[in-house]
Amino acid sequence: MNTPEYHLKHVLLTWCGLQPNEYDGDTVLADMWNGQTGRNDYDPVGIKKLLDWLKADYIFGACQTALQIQDQDLGANGTLTTVLKLYLHLQNCGKNAQFRPTGPSTLK
Repeated sequence: MNTPEYHLKHVLLTWCGLQPNEYDGDTVLADMWNGQTGRNDYDPVGIKKLLDWLKADYIFGACQTALQIQDQDLGANGTLTTVLKLYLHLQNCGKNAQFRPTGPSTLK
């Protein structure tokens, strides 16, 4: 597991409460939020909360790639609709981080 994956899994857990073994790379972010909250308000409420958690994270909060994600990128017609798409977008964040988890990525 690399630094961005570790931090993304933590962000997703705090955002919607799902453990990493409860989703995979193909899991749609909107389904994660709506399924866990019992509400159908991913757009705009879930998206705003996800962006807030990304910005609050030690690695993503210091990464321009993460900070430049817009609501529409995470929306139904956006380019970052699944866990894997979001991970791939963020994979260069934290290259110079002090804490570096080791091992292969489990997001495929």
